[in-house]
Amino acid sequence: MKLTERLRELSDIPYKISEVMYKEMLDKKLARIPLDYQSTEKANRTAETMLEAMVNDGKLHAYIFGNVETGKTYMAFEILKIIWRRQLPGRFVLFQKDINQFSRHDEFAAYSNKLSSYRGLLIIDEMFYDSSYEKLGVHVYNILNNRFIDQYPTIITTNHDTDDITAQIADPRISRRINHYCYKARKTKRYSGNKK
Repeated sequence: MKLTERLRELSDIPYKISEVMYKEMLDKKLARIPLDYQSTEKANRTAETMLEAMVNDGKLHAYIFGNVETGKTYMAFEILKIIWRRQLPGRFVLFQKDINQFSRHDEFAAYSNKLSSYRGLLIIDEMFYDSSYEKLGVHVYNILNNRFIDQYPTIITTNHDTDDITAQIADPRISRRINHYCYKARKTKRYSGNKK
């Protein structure tokens, strides 16, 4: 199934919404995206190519990994903007920043339940950032496993290949799920800014 087809099935956005109303919604969403991640033609083409590769691979989920400053977050934002322009639901979360706010397991459990149940495209930025994940492994597994099984489209960005995750979180189920369900894309070239 294509990602956009699945999102239409899950979407709460009425199909008959007026173009003016949707343009207002879209403008508000795009305004919240940091200036560093505004569109360029090249970035948009790259994101469209990524979506096409996911479709060709039969995947609803993607795992974008690579070194720092290779444009993983930029690509994720571009994919999100494409989804929004198609009047489909999508959300971007700064995972590492979010979990740093939690001091108790029940807080993270509530957060993980919220992410698990979001029905639009969920982009999880900076997942598996540091060793703190070892104690959160069960919740991380539940977020991904639930979304994969429920076919809620998910894109993960990270600095780590799945082999690194297994070493970092002593739970091989996480990397096995990612390898099975996700289209994997390695970003290798250093991102050079907002150039066309």
